[in-house]
Amino acid sequence: MILEGARQIGKSYTLKKVLAETGTPVLFFDLEKEKSLRRLIDGTEDFEDFNTLIRDRYGMDSGTILCFDEAQESEQLPRYVKSFKEDLADAAILILEVS
Repeated sequence: MILEGARQIGKSYTLKKVLAETGTPVLFFDLEKEKSLRRLIDGTEDFEDFNTLIRDRYGMDSGTILCFDEAQESEQLPRYVKSFKEDLADAAILILEVS
């Protein structure tokens, strides 16, 4: 799912609140604030590298909800959107960006 909207309208706040109520494991990354993660993502060569990064470094397990806030900050992340559905069927992926 991609959630898009103007700055400061409550996208992140609302999503965090809803996700907290699910009881499902969530990895929430803000690519504007977490510049080192953004550099790591942008340094991946392909989706397999990205997948290894998220699973090994951040401990993503089956059933985890993976959220990328300020996704527009990454050059590489948009290239992986198709692969999220095809290769990460065991995870929910949420992408938030400013339009």
